Amino acid sequence: MEKNIVYFAERPGAHYEAQYLIPFLEHTGGLFLTDDRGLLNELRGRYSARGDIVVRYGTKEDMLELEKDVAVYSNFYPRGRAGRHILFMHGVADKRGIARPYTFKDQASFLYRAAMSLPANSIFNPLSPGARAPFKWLRPLIRDRFDLLLLPGQTLYDLFKKAGTIKRWNYRIIGFPRFDSVFKGEIKRDEVLRKLGLDPCRKTVLYAPTWHGKHEFNMNSMETMGKAIVKAVHSDLNLIVRPHPRTVTMGECPDIMAELRNLSRCTDNIRLVDDPFYDTVKLMASADLMISDYSSVGIEFLVFDRPIIYADHLGGAYADPQLAEIYVRRAGLIVRVPGNMGR
Repeated sequence: MEKNIVYFAERPGAHYEAQYLIPFLEHTGGLFLTDDRGLLNELRGRYSARGDIVVRYGTKEDMLELEKDVAVYSNFYPRGRAGRHILFMHGVADKRGIARPYTFKDQASFLYRAAMSLPANSIFNPLSPGARAPFKWLRPLIRDRFDLLLLPGQTLYDLFKKAGTIKRWNYRIIGFPRFDSVFKGEIKRDEVLRKLGLDPCRKTVLYAPTWHGKHEFNMNSMETMGKAIVKAVHSDLNLIVRPHPRTVTMGECPDIMAELRNLSRCTDNIRLVDDPFYDTVKLMASADLMISDYSSVGIEFLVFDRPIIYADHLGGAYADPQLAEIYVRRAGLIVRVPGNMGR
């Protein structure tokens, strides 16, 4: 008997999360539910010829109410009415709200703490499974939220294990399906660059910053270092600027985004890729060097064994060595002063 499988991605990160779910969707078929109209139209066009994939508009509440055998998503949602729940987290980093313990400072808001005390199936609950005192008593509310955790590797396994969410039967280490096209040799560098209007004979730099983030400080290096990065690229190099999909959909950095759109039109070696659904893996596979900041693509790019630069505009404001995005900087060059980007 065929399984009734539902995939779900929610605004404002729907485009981003969908990219991690699509390899599973294409393998299993099923219903893809989203409240993002742009993503809805994109997926409907892509899968119009596949009778086993249905794309429909729906909110998180709609998804939770659906009668289903399996629910698959790439973010942290409560259990719905029925079915087994599967998580394959977007990105390969630890994702602060999923596996890494929260501190009391992280939970400073009274309303936030009050929400966390509700049962797991009441509302959206981003509380970490590894919450520290005085929140340890809340662990049972969410420990059993997922029937299956699909993990890319040993590091996330260790984090989930430490947080108390790993059981003998509820996880599989499966690698990172988003990169299957790379290892199968399906991405052709020259073809990707030509479609962007860039010369494949030139060396190519990819600048892929993160978005603002849910912090009191802006994690996106584009506003503070973006212009210096663009200026530092020599005229004999290609530069691809790939903003985080949330930067695009949420209208972040409007001034530099407008400037980059103009440069993309007027120069033959600079391209802004601001389609939130464009597969960033294609750009990483086509780049000779990548510049990032705190984005998990700074971890993903390591698979290519090519040089990487980390633009660090926050310094000690975001330097927790427990975070994968910070630890990984041992693999690249860190630049903290915009004027040094070209050196």
